[in-house]
Amino acid sequence: MNLFVFPALAITISQPLAFQQTTDLTLNQALQKGYESSYEMKKAVLEVEKAKADKAVADQMAQSIRIPSNNLPLATLETHLAKYANPKQAELRVKQSQLASNYAKLEVGFKVKKAYFDLAQTIEQLESAQFAQQWAERQLTITQKKYTAGIASKKEILEAETNLAKTKLSVFELEEEVKKTTWNLNELLGESEDKQYNLTNKILNGAVLITDKSLDEWVSIVKTHNPNYQQKQIALEIADIRINEISRHYSSVLNSYNTQESDLVSQDAELTKQLEELSKEDTEQAKRAIEEIKQKSAEIKDQIEQIKQQKQQSQQEEQVIKQAEIVAKQFAELELKNETGKIKRSVMEALSNYKIVNKNVEYTAKELEKAGKSLRIIQLQYENGLASSMDVENMRSALNKAKLDYSKSKYQLLLTKSQFELVVGRAIE
Repeated sequence: MNLFVFPALAITISQPLAFQQTTDLTLNQALQKGYESSYEMKKAVLEVEKAKADKAVADQMAQSIRIPSNNLPLATLETHLAKYANPKQAELRVKQSQLASNYAKLEVGFKVKKAYFDLAQTIEQLESAQFAQQWAERQLTITQKKYTAGIASKKEILEAETNLAKTKLSVFELEEEVKKTTWNLNELLGESEDKQYNLTNKILNGAVLITDKSLDEWVSIVKTHNPNYQQKQIALEIADIRINEISRHYSSVLNSYNTQESDLVSQDAELTKQLEELSKEDTEQAKRAIEEIKQKSAEIKDQIEQIKQQKQQSQQEEQVIKQAEIVAKQFAELELKNETGKIKRSVMEALSNYKIVNKNVEYTAKELEKAGKSLRIIQLQYENGLASSMDVENMRSALNKAKLDYSKSKYQLLLTKSQFELVVGRAIE
């Protein structure tokens, strides 16, 4: 059996809802309505748009920044990061917001599917209870006739009446449950709470096999699509970007200082040569020139010393700032490792749940087949006078329960698949 169908499931409950107009609703239609009316989805879409707008701003600002090369004063670290790091960070945040949007869609889809299946199951339970009520009414009628014929006791009539009362109560409770599950679905779809549906859909049996990949393969897929993991991965990438750009900035600063120091050293060397030449002359003019050159040389040496101090200060500053970013990177790596462990456990649990539920589908399918065969046998026996009408009714009730159990297991399988999608972070087609 490759398909199971829950045919048009009309909500047939007591007044006044019984006479309200119903609307055909497939699962895909319900999902589309759920996506369109979801606050979470709308918020997630706006978050993506905001991230894209922030990226556009970061790109625009980066283009407008002009950083001098090997000239003092140099651009500040903040300016350097604004030009080279911020656009990359903004791009990663766009990716993060898109993953979060995809995940929000999965969450909304799961809620809608659960509400849809809850309503479908409740309607089937109501139909089963109505069948049981009809069976109890027939049983009471038969018992009353037997009592009139003197072949049944008053106690048997009371038992039949009690059974009928129980089935009526069950029908009433399920009618109320149908109302509640309908309200729940309508809330997710953005519809009025009293809107009624005919649920029509075909559900594939085992259409999606989530056990066709190894644990490591699924973990790898989850890492790519799960927003929690990607958020930590992006935090690690941002830390790397900032560390690299901080190194580039201070390397540029150091190169600039080195260039200026080299120029000053060259100037001082040239002055030294001039002193050597002037020292050969014994004139007042030469003496005054020597004093001026010595003063200028002293000023240059002071500048060289200042540059050396600035270089040392810059190197110390780089170490302090980079250390903060390195700690942030180490924290991100720790978080990423911890998240990997969580993902592996979640995937293992989800796969195990799927296998269990899938086995239950196989079991209930066999029980349904057995119940159908048993009913056919009882009907043949009844036609040949070897079984009573009560035996036939009991077997029909058993078959009805088997159908209900099978449908329930199918719904559970689909929900388990949706739960696995939440773990993976993407739809599994």
